[in-house]
Amino acid sequence: ARDDALGLGEALQEKGSDGRGLVVKVTHWFAADQSLSSASRRRRELANRRYREPLIGYLTAEPKVKRWSGLRRPLPENVQVVTLDDWRGPNTKLLRLEHLYQTGEHPALSQPVTVALGQMFATFDILGAMELSLAANQYLASMQRLQWRTTAAGGSAAQNAAREAVERRQLDQNLTVTLRPMQLRTFVVQVQYL
Repeated sequence: ARDDALGLGEALQEKGSDGRGLVVKVTHWFAADQSLSSASRRRRELANRRYREPLIGYLTAEPKVKRWSGLRRPLPENVQVVTLDDWRGPNTKLLRLEHLYQTGEHPALSQPVTVALGQMFATFDILGAMELSLAANQYLASMQRLQWRTTAAGGSAAQNAAREAVERRQLDQNLTVTLRPMQLRTFVVQVQYL
């Protein structure tokens, strides 16, 4: 074997456990739908189901709880919890929410959606929240973003900044968050266990 001159700078000669070349196994899913919106919806659902497959475990005893959810009520169909982790203390958590659809992908599910954080979870109430950058390394309210002289489909940079400032004020007052298409939002939340 020799270098293929595509950037690695060496020949690929790795052997698998069987002594032959490495093998990558893939799964292809094929789905046919009658409309673009139903195809988009199915694609998002299947992608999330495939990406977030459950870890299967077994018990030798009969479980006392047959069905349990960490949420008090289901989230909107176009929102998912990406992260829920302890954060710098027992009563503080890091929470990331994601809007699953992009603009124009589905007539209803591509619309902005509002989620009330306060009584979202079954085992604790959220008493307060502050939005962080996506990387959770700085508070969003103190971030200073570069101002670009462009106009995007969602409006000018100044309009977007004004809209985000309103959304942050809404969060501070009544713990609701609005997620726009494909938006991820990160929060540090103070909780009280029930």
